Amino acid sequence: MQPTNVGVNHTGGARGPRGLSPELLAGFGLVLLFFLFLGARDLWNPNEPLYGLGAKEMAQRGDWLVPTINGNVYPEKPILYYWGALVASKLLGGVSEFSLRVPSALAAILSFWLVYALVLGYRDRRFALLTAGLFATQYMIFWTGRSVQMDILVVASTLAVLVPLTRSADHGFSPTAAWLLAGAGAGFGFLAKGPVAWVLPAIAFCGYALWTRRPRLFLNRHVFLGAAAAIGVAAPWFLMLWWQGQEDFLYNVLITQNFHRFTDAWDHQQPWWYYLKYLWIDLAPWSWFLPVAAVLGLRRRKDGETTDGLQPLSWIWIFGVVLFFSLSDSKRTPYILPIAPAVAILAAGVLDRFMNHRLGNGPRRAVLGLHGFFGGLLLLAGAGLWWQRGALPDLGWVVPFLATVLLVSGGTVLACLGFSRRRPGRLVGALIGAFLALYLAAAVCLPAANPLKSARSFSAQVNEVVGTEGPLRSYNFWFGRTGYSFYTDRIIPNIPGSPDGAGLREYWSAAEPTFLLVEERHVAAAAAVLGEPQLLLRHEVGGRTAYLLGKGEGEARPSHPVQLPAPVATALEPMLPKGLSDYRVFLHGAEGRLVYRIRWRTVGEEEARIQADGTILSRPSPPPTL
Repeated sequence: MQPTNVGVNHTGGARGPRGLSPELLAGFGLVLLFFLFLGARDLWNPNEPLYGLGAKEMAQRGDWLVPTINGNVYPEKPILYYWGALVASKLLGGVSEFSLRVPSALAAILSFWLVYALVLGYRDRRFALLTAGLFATQYMIFWTGRSVQMDILVVASTLAVLVPLTRSADHGFSPTAAWLLAGAGAGFGFLAKGPVAWVLPAIAFCGYALWTRRPRLFLNRHVFLGAAAAIGVAAPWFLMLWWQGQEDFLYNVLITQNFHRFTDAWDHQQPWWYYLKYLWIDLAPWSWFLPVAAVLGLRRRKDGETTDGLQPLSWIWIFGVVLFFSLSDSKRTPYILPIAPAVAILAAGVLDRFMNHRLGNGPRRAVLGLHGFFGGLLLLAGAGLWWQRGALPDLGWVVPFLATVLLVSGGTVLACLGFSRRRPGRLVGALIGAFLALYLAAAVCLPAANPLKSARSFSAQVNEVVGTEGPLRSYNFWFGRTGYSFYTDRIIPNIPGSPDGAGLREYWSAAEPTFLLVEERHVAAAAAVLGEPQLLLRHEVGGRTAYLLGKGEGEARPSHPVQLPAPVATALEPMLPKGLSDYRVFLHGAEGRLVYRIRWRTVGEEEARIQADGTILSRPSPPPTL
């Protein structure tokens, strides 16, 4: 059942315009896709500020061994990403959004070329470039390649294992060299994400070897060379941790974050069918071609048609990895990102047959339908954005620009449907180009959402009020809520929540001024413990609302009015003298309810008390009638 190497032509099948190498053009496109405006977007919750702060604190301490978050050891992830971020920051003159994303961007580009190398062992350059292009234009590959994210590193390490092993299994490459290279790739994967980086390529390759009835591909003496190479790459960092007495770190990063998370997760718990839903979203648009690929595969098998190893390898890769993570108690969509190359391979097989007029009527109609669906979807999204452009004035030029890109891209795909019989390649190129244009437009436009998603603006206001050395704590924060620490450039110790509020009360009893960061869901509880703290700042950050509280009347005053909740602001507006914006806000919490006490001065002291839902509890007395 050994696969055949059918139709391999490593030198032909792809030509660029004006004699330019298509690989050179692809390299230029990759730089645009993954580096255009890479640092323009701030670090967004949940993970970017977390990992970014870990790298920033390591850089500030000059420590290349132990990541810390807010000064506390952070043992949840291995070291490879942090090393990459530290090297990039060193070369680029400091820690920044750009330098923190460089490891992800480089991993995405490396993965592109590894996909190309994997496929080139079985098919010609044209097919290899098509597959790599589909890989790079999957939604989650684009997003993780431009984010502070570690799962894209596992994609690269998985490919780094599979490329040499498949070259040895099917193309005569030296087993000794193959296993040494694969072992090195597995070692770097272990440094990126731990044992799972060994499990995923093992599922794909061992499953493929068993399917093709060649278990000796992994039951041989060369495996020990691979294991030695993997251990040789990964072990030094773990040994240094052990030498420095970081046994708790080792236990957490190796056991808790892998075996305990898999069998008895404390977060991200999802039903077993979770990935059957998100596979189609995160690896769109090309994951939608998998049903067509499945039909074609079944027909070839029924007809006894011989094929190379790419098809069975890809299906085993997808089913094995999805099944593995479906059995895990903890599930997150980036976990299955390493199957993206397999999805691209199968989708490329469908599109290649479509472009070469080798599809039957049913599959051909399905491919045309998918192109029409995505073209129509882009067109409708563009029309909706254009219709709503006046409702989003804060985003300025972004909405009409993005709407135009969507309208042109979707319209081009739909227009190319008319040429699909004579020039099917134009239709496929139009859809790839449409998503490439959408991603590039997103790279340009996403920074406009920084005021909504980033903690930078709020953190600058905090520093203005508190000062760089003022006493500041957070209350009952999730440890990963680190955007405030990153952008205030200071360690912000957290006070854990407790039924009696003893820790919070002890901190608040210190001498003035005293400041506290708390998120909206905990602000009523904090106010109940503190009495009536002054609200100095309120700001929405990434879907959550953060409050900066000050002790008593406080001496610190923000340079602009406090941003009140919409119901409170609406209720207050008729009470304030026209043009008055100089007022102070105090919070009262009782029985889970939050009351805003707003005080201002006209002739005398005026006060209103308003619940968070806008209910007016008291208002200033009207002036006496003369």
